[in-house]
Amino acid sequence: MGPRQMAHAFQSLMLQLSYPKYVVQGGDWGGIILRYLAADFPESVPSVLSNFWVIQPNATDLARYEAGTSTPDEVVAIQGFKSFFHGLGGYFYEQQLHPLQVAISLTDSPVGNAMWIYDIMYHAVEDYLWTPKDIITWSMMYWIPGPYAGARIYRESLLVISPLKVEQGGD
Repeated sequence: MGPRQMAHAFQSLMLQLSYPKYVVQGGDWGGIILRYLAADFPESVPSVLSNFWVIQPNATDLARYEAGTSTPDEVVAIQGFKSFFHGLGGYFYEQQLHPLQVAISLTDSPVGNAMWIYDIMYHAVEDYLWTPKDIITWSMMYWIPGPYAGARIYRESLLVISPLKVEQGGD
C-alpha cells in the first residue's frame, strides 16, 4: 500500500466517520499522503498543512546543476537533497529493505528507539536544540504504536512507487 492507496483509505475512513469535509496536517510520509488526499478528494479536503515539502530534483534540474546553470536557490535545494541521501539515506534504505529487523531492534530498547529517532531528527532539522523532553516525546510517538508500521511504510514505498522490482517475500 503506497501513499495514494493510504490517502484513499483515509478518505474512506473519514467518510465512514461522517466527516465529508476535513483538513489534513502531515509531515514526512504524512506530508506525501496529504498531497494525494488534496489532489484526489478536493471536495473533502479544502485545506492542508504540510511541514514536509521535499521535491526530488528531476533529470533536468540535475543537468542544470552539473552544468553550473542552476539558480542559487536550486543549488541549495539540490545540495540539501544530495546531502540527505548521501549522509542520512541509510535510514531510508534500511527501513525499505529490512523493516521488521529495524522494528525488532527498536522494540527491544526504549533508549535505542529514542536514539534512532534523535539521530535522524538532529540531522534532518537544522538549528534546533533537542531537549530530553523533545526526544522522549518524538520517540514515544513511535514507541507506543510500535515501530514496525513506521518502518514498514518505507518497504511499501519500494514495492509500490519505486521503479525497482522487489519480490514481496521477506519482512
